[in-house]
Amino acid sequence: MVGGEFVLDSITTDVWYKNPVNGPTGGIDVNFESDEAGNPTGEHETVDWSVTKKIRRYYSAPGEEIGRITDSLEKVWLP
Repeated sequence: MVGGEFVLDSITTDVWYKNPVNGPTGGIDVNFESDEAGNPTGEHETVDWSVTKKIRRYYSAPGEEIGRITDSLEKVWLP
């Protein structure tokens, strides 16, 4: 509440990135906080996931990439 009115501080978006090779982990859950205009309000990450690799990119609040992790994927079948 500010001056008797509700003020929106941030919007939290929850994204589920599905594992395309259906390995032992079904996917990755990523949270993103932004203002009303969609601008990030804190550090965040994205995931680009294909059948051969997974790329996680980490960003600072203004959107500058600060790190990247690339993993190779192998299809795993569980009995």
